[in-house]
Amino acid sequence: MNLMTRSTWKECALIVIAAAMALAWMPGRPLGDPAYSRLSTVHTLSEFGTWSLDAIPRDEPLPFSTVDKVMVGGRVLNGVTVDGRMISSKPPLLPLAMTALYQLQKPIIGWDLRNKDDVIPIARYMTVVLITSSYAVGLLFFMNILLVFNIRPAIRLVLMVSLAFGSQMFGFATIINNHVPGTAMLLVALYFAIALGQGAVSPSAWRFGAFGFVGAFACTIDMPAGVFIVIAGLYLLMRHPRSTMLYVIPAAAIPLAIHFGVMIAVTDSPLPVQTREAAYYYQGSYWRHPVGIDALNEPKAIYAFHMTFGRKGLFSLYPIMLAGIAAAGWTLTRRGAPQRGFVFAGFAGFIVLTLYYCLSTNNYGGESYGFRWYIPVMPVLLLMAAPLLNEMRATWRWGFVVTMMVVSAVSAFECARTDWQASQEWTCRILGPSV
Repeated sequence: MNLMTRSTWKECALIVIAAAMALAWMPGRPLGDPAYSRLSTVHTLSEFGTWSLDAIPRDEPLPFSTVDKVMVGGRVLNGVTVDGRMISSKPPLLPLAMTALYQLQKPIIGWDLRNKDDVIPIARYMTVVLITSSYAVGLLFFMNILLVFNIRPAIRLVLMVSLAFGSQMFGFATIINNHVPGTAMLLVALYFAIALGQGAVSPSAWRFGAFGFVGAFACTIDMPAGVFIVIAGLYLLMRHPRSTMLYVIPAAAIPLAIHFGVMIAVTDSPLPVQTREAAYYYQGSYWRHPVGIDALNEPKAIYAFHMTFGRKGLFSLYPIMLAGIAAAGWTLTRRGAPQRGFVFAGFAGFIVLTLYYCLSTNNYGGESYGFRWYIPVMPVLLLMAAPLLNEMRATWRWGFVVTMMVVSAVSAFECARTDWQASQEWTCRILGPSV
């Protein structure tokens, strides 16, 4: 059966409306360092054919600057990197796609990153093509996963509204970032893995290849979210071992080869620069003397609280996500619960990511609204909630769900209108500022 034919016009209309509403909030939004860091790479690749930001002449500075950069290929003296090359700290594949878009428009429109007046239009153009469209694609495949799970139409609509307007995806759909496209590709990959594993679609070679290709791209765009790709890949390997080995691995090798090839050529190592602390410490580096939220050094228990239930909390800002945790508890106590394995797998991935971020980070994702690194987790938590909500009938419980959706929507729309500045969350007006 073609699952696309089972989608309702209401759900498809919701996707269009969500994308249009996100675009309506775009004008006036500041770009921030995540955009400027990638745009710097776009400029050096386009004008000088190099990833090195040092190629920009000192007497020809860009009309923007960024602190999201590192030094690679140099020597480390007393913990400080010297005689190296300055590059963006962002993974390479998204800037590569942005460079292609930049080159595509240049002979037609003529926008130039060296022109201050062109920077915002260029960024908006790239955002619509790469980020807002990814937001819509993510919603589409989220819907299709719910179809595979045989979730009732009313519940599908509730969950889609929750993801579209009650998650951080809405707030980040109109700024340049890696989390929204990474999450969209994660949902595409999860759809293929679940549909193939459940027998909802024919086990065609191209579907296995699509899972491998898109799943690998998700890992390179938003690497920690790859934990869910690994879990989905293991599930597919158990259900279809031969096809997984034959088609998934070769397809996955394509984006991985591009990613690791660029990393080795530019940084002399396949490892992310985030794993090399010395790369952030060079003469004049902001990261040697960070300020504000970047300079936090909280006890890990306090940090874990604020990234989950506190000022930057996933569950305080977006309480509808608690439905996924409730579903994990419900599934644990009910042996015959539907989609039991999927719920436990999602919960395991959530725990792994939470431990990773708690132990390896200290600044809640910088001056973004909320804990932006949790964006890929949000649709997973909502998918976990689907079996529970599908069987829920009590009116008072639905009143509680609606309340959580409203609070989540307030946070999502507040996220969509804030700039890159700490303590913008409404929770900070209750618990105090982050710094």
